[in-house]
Amino acid sequence: MPWCHTCETEYGEGITRCPDCGGPLSPEMPPARMKKARPVWKKDSAEDTPWPKTADGQPERAVFLATVSDVGVDAELVISMLRAFGVPVVRQFEHGGQLGKVILGFSGYGEDLYVPESMLDLARELLAPQQDDQA
Repeated sequence: MPWCHTCETEYGEGITRCPDCGGPLSPEMPPARMKKARPVWKKDSAEDTPWPKTADGQPERAVFLATVSDVGVDAELVISMLRAFGVPVVRQFEHGGQLGKVILGFSGYGEDLYVPESMLDLARELLAPQQDDQA
């Protein structure tokens, strides 16, 4: 399995550069490291996208992005797309909608989505309707 000497992490077959540091991967773990190897838990999910911090180390202010329907998979698709582009999302159910989410599996009021202030423009661009140039 490919191995990054900088991050000391093993990756799956077919990966040639370390996704974390960008360095080249060796074909296998060095023998000295094999003796003390242990599992390493790393971020592997878009849901683990960290919330950005300000210069003084405080979490950045969350700003309103949109209200999306919670019926079907609309909200999940929007949240997954934002997270895939590295935009963390906080969801809030208004007007007691969280109770409907628990009991019925969806909120009839929709979900309000909030993103970090520094990523608001990117998030709006991702949600903007796309023009089809093949008309």
